[in-house]
Amino acid sequence: MAKKKEDERSLELWIALAISVVWAAICLWFLSQTSHCEGWWLHERLTCLEPNAMGDFFAGAFAPLAFLWLVAAVLLQRRELAAQRQELIEARAVATEQVTEARKNVAFIAEQTELLKRQRQVDEERRVDEQIDRLLEIANGTLDRMSSRFMVLYGGQVIISLEKDWSPSSNPRLAARIELLYAGSKKAANLAGENEAIEIRGIELLKQLSIDLKDLHEASRKASMPVQAEVRQMGVREGRVACQKLLSLVEPQSSEEGI
Repeated sequence: MAKKKEDERSLELWIALAISVVWAAICLWFLSQTSHCEGWWLHERLTCLEPNAMGDFFAGAFAPLAFLWLVAAVLLQRRELAAQRQELIEARAVATEQVTEARKNVAFIAEQTELLKRQRQVDEERRVDEQIDRLLEIANGTLDRMSSRFMVLYGGQVIISLEKDWSPSSNPRLAARIELLYAGSKKAANLAGENEAIEIRGIELLKQLSIDLKDLHEASRKASMPVQAEVRQMGVREGRVACQKLLSLVEPQSSEEGI
């Protein structure tokens, strides 16, 4: 397209130049027809003319040429302005296309970022879920040790004993064990106001279970939704409450706030 415009400008210049040459030839021919001037050379023909005749000749010869080149200049300028306007339109179209592509790229990057964020979240939840499985094994192991070494007594009578209340045929889920412990802690708290004192054997295991359930509860906050629901159904928070309630009966200073 640029070469085509350049050819059009060259054509206009050649036309103006050709008309100028033809007009100069015509003027010279008219000058050669002056009968009172001798000689064939241009300066001889011009020097024999009167000053006013010479001025009329130059005015008549160059005025049409000046108008011709003025028209040519206007046409060339119009073509240049049209070309510049077209270039601006094309540049604007390219800029608009670039903006559109940039927006598409931004949207694509945002989508990829969101996908990566989701993938990281899924990976983190998977890691936490595996961690919770290990914490559940640890808590169950602590409860297994408590079954033979832990009991709560009141006035010499056993009110909580996992060995007594937890038979091999019972459901071995952590939730059932916590439910038993939680019910026993409420019973012990009700009896704590009587004359007899509450005695806890295997209190170190109870403290360890409280720590295990605390770790399990905090880890579940970053787990996947199904695992969070499973942990809630197990009553992990209630298990912590039970542990702290029992500990507070014999060690008031060991109770935690905000449970």
